[in-house]
Amino acid sequence: MLILYDLMRLILVALLAPIAFGPMVLVGQWAFGRGGVWGLVGVLPFLGYLGIFLFLILCGVLSRLLVGRLTPGPAPAGSPTFLRWGFYTLFHGFALGELKPFLSTFISFQRLYFGLMGAKLGRRTNIAPYVTILEPCLVEVGDDVTLGTLSSLATHLGGEGHTLLFGSIRIGSRSVLGGAAEVGPGVTIGEDCLIGARTALSPNVRVGSGVKIGPYCMIQSNCTLGDGCELDWNSVVEKGTHIPAQERWGGNPARPLARSL
Repeated sequence: MLILYDLMRLILVALLAPIAFGPMVLVGQWAFGRGGVWGLVGVLPFLGYLGIFLFLILCGVLSRLLVGRLTPGPAPAGSPTFLRWGFYTLFHGFALGELKPFLSTFISFQRLYFGLMGAKLGRRTNIAPYVTILEPCLVEVGDDVTLGTLSSLATHLGGEGHTLLFGSIRIGSRSVLGGAAEVGPGVTIGEDCLIGARTALSPNVRVGSGVKIGPYCMIQSNCTLGDGCELDWNSVVEKGTHIPAQERWGGNPARPLARSL
C-alpha cells in the first residue's frame, strides 16, 4: 500500500512539475536574454521560490476541484470518503513534508495555502512557523487567533477495522494556541481562550469562552470546560470530566482548587 502511495506521489509530481516550474524556466530565459549570465544570476535566487510557490498553488486548487471538502464522521477503508481522503493527502502531503520549510519561511503564504486547502480562517489570523493542520478543510478559525509554533490540529484518528474518524476543529476569535500544543478531532474552543504550550486537547473536548489552560496539560476525550474556568499547569483532566464555569482546577487527576468570586 505504501509503495502504491509513493508511486502516485511520483506521478503527481511528474504531472504538476512542468506546469509549476515552466514559468520559472521562461523567466530564466528572459533574464539570460536581457543580461546574459549576470542577468540569470540576478534572478536565480527567486526562480526556485517561484516554482515552489506555483506548485503549492496548484496543489491547493486541484485539491479543491478534484476532492472537495471532507465531512466529519467515520470513513471505513475503501469508502468514497476514505478514497477522497487518500487523494487529499497526496496533494497536502507535500506541504506537510518536503515543502514545509518553504511554508514556514513565508508565513503570509502559509495562510494563503491553508485557505486554498479549505480552511476557514478569520481576519488577522496569525499562523506561526511549522504549524501542522492535517485536513485544513475541517478547520474553522475565528478572527485574531494565534496558532503557536509547532502546534498541530489533527482532524482525524484511526478507529477499529482500518476506519478513519474525522472531526471538525473550531477555534473562536481572539484565542491563543501555545507553541507545540495539540488539538484533536471534534474539539471546539470558544472565544478569548488561552491554551498553554505543549497542552493536548483530546478528541471531542469542548472548551467554553474565556478559558485559561496552563502549559503541559492533558485534557482527555469528551471533557467539557465551562466559560471562564482556569486549569493549572501540568494538570490532567480525566475522560468525560465536566469543569463548571468560573472554577479553578488543577492536579493529576485535576480537582477543584478554589471557586472564583
